[in-house]
This record gives sequence, structure tokens and C-alpha cells, in this order.
Amino acid sequence: MLFPPINSNFYKKKSLDKTNPYNGLENDISSLRNDGNILLIGDFNARTSNNQAIILSNHSNPNPLWLDEDPTLASRYKRSSEDLGENLFGSELFKLCSAQDLIICNSLKKWPNSNKMTCIHGLGSSVVDYVISNLPLYNNIINFDILNDHEPNSDHRPLLITLNFVMHRVPIENNTYSQKNLIFDRNKNDLFLNELKTNLLPLSSIDNIEDLYHNFTTTLSYSINKFSIEVSNNKRNSKSNPWYDKDCKSVRRAIKDVVDESLKMDKIKIYKALTKRKKRQCIRQR
Repeated sequence: MLFPPINSNFYKKKSLDKTNPYNGLENDISSLRNDGNILLIGDFNARTSNNQAIILSNHSNPNPLWLDEDPTLASRYKRSSEDLGENLFGSELFKLCSAQDLIICNSLKKWPNSNKMTCIHGLGSSVVDYVISNLPLYNNIINFDILNDHEPNSDHRPLLITLNFVMHRVPIENNTYSQKNLIFDRNKNDLFLNELKTNLLPLSSIDNIEDLYHNFTTTLSYSINKFSIEVSNNKRNSKSNPWYDKDCKSVRRAIKDVVDESLKMDKIKIYKALTKRKKRQCIRQR
């Protein structure tokens, strides 16, 4: 989710009122809130200082929580941000959260690492990226971190949250390749990452969380299988296969002794070629 800054030409081109940047978002929240929980994550270009919503409602409890009247609740949801600045977008975001019973999760003492600046650049640092949720979902956020590392072409720190929820999707299908053991080929790291970028991008258009979870795990599993080498765990070779001799045992021990992953892949290839050759020789001699 990205809202361009107030001085952007975006609002003029789209004929939008930049003094009310979140009108469309508020309409979406109002129309969708009965379908499930609300979680907003992104760059709002809003500086809110330590402001928090005034009222919170839980649909399972008709009695609203007035944070400015209850010291205990006020303390629980009190924010302590590194950025004490405010701007127009910040005031509008604060109004949105109060009107829609949403909690600004940044800078709560529940998550100490959530109070950092989120945007770092030469003109000054600020908090403009937020995690915002309704009360039921807030109670299911296990952790919220603002990471220090960010992409070289971005001046925004990543926001990382951990949610506690249970998926009801059926388990991923059994491995159709019947692999007994896989070792990832680290020599193909770049190919693996390019594969993920290509296959994961279309998933961003999926709205249903269960479908998204299923497609993500299936895609990841497929890509890992594609760039891994199958290794048998069959320990009965020495007893059931007459061709499995001391040479095979020696090469197999060499695999276990290797520390470097790239060298291990080479040893595995040698082992597989040797066992195939031994097996063919055994068949010819019969």
C-alpha cells in the first residue's frame, strides 16, 4: 500500500483531493470489514507523532473502549515513536483510525523494535510506514519488527510482522517425484531466486489468504525441488545390491566428510555416476 506524498503530481493527475488522501481507503474498509479482520501495511506518507486512535470497538463486545478515559487501556496502546513530527496526512490517518476503530501498531511497548524510523534519507528521517489493524487482529500479532536493512534502491526499512493464525487448506499434495532426500544445489542460487521472482509475482493479485498461502507454499516447494539434487537414504544397498562395493562406500563417506556445499555437490555427482556404472557392470556379468 502506497500513498504518494502531498507534493506529488499524482493527486492532480487523478483528480483526487490531497487534503483527504484516505477517503477511498476508508470506503473500502467500511465495505469489507464484515468479511473479516482489517490489516493495513504500507507507506502512508503520514507523520503521526505519538497519536493513537481514541476509540476501539471489538465486534464480539458491543461496549467501545475509550482510550482517553481508561488509564490502563491508554497505557497499553500508548505509542512512543522516535519521530515526533506531524503533517496533514498524519492528522488524516489519525482520523481514519479513530473513525474505523483501528490501532496504529508502530511504537507500542508490546513490540520494542517497532518504534524506529521507517524512512531514512538525506532530507531527514521519519516514520511514514505503518502496520495498522483492528482489535481482534491486533491480539493475533505475535511480533512486529522494523528491520535495519533495506534494499539499496529504497530508503524505507522493511516492516516485519508475525501473525498467529491457523490455515484450513488441505495439505500440499504429496511429492510426485517420490524423492527420498533432497540437497539444495547452492551453485544454482541465482537461478532459484529468479525462478521465485517470476512465479511469486502473480500471487500478489490473490485476495483470499488461504489461496495465497496454498499457492505460495506450493510454488516454493516446486522451485526447491527443481533446483535440488536427489540423494537416496537407502542404507540397505550393501546387503541387497551385490554391486555396492567398497568403492561405493568410500565415495559415500567422502560426501559426509565434505564441509563446503559446492564441493559436496560435486561428490554427490561422482557418487551417483559411480553407482550407476557399478550397477550396469553387474547386470552385464549376469
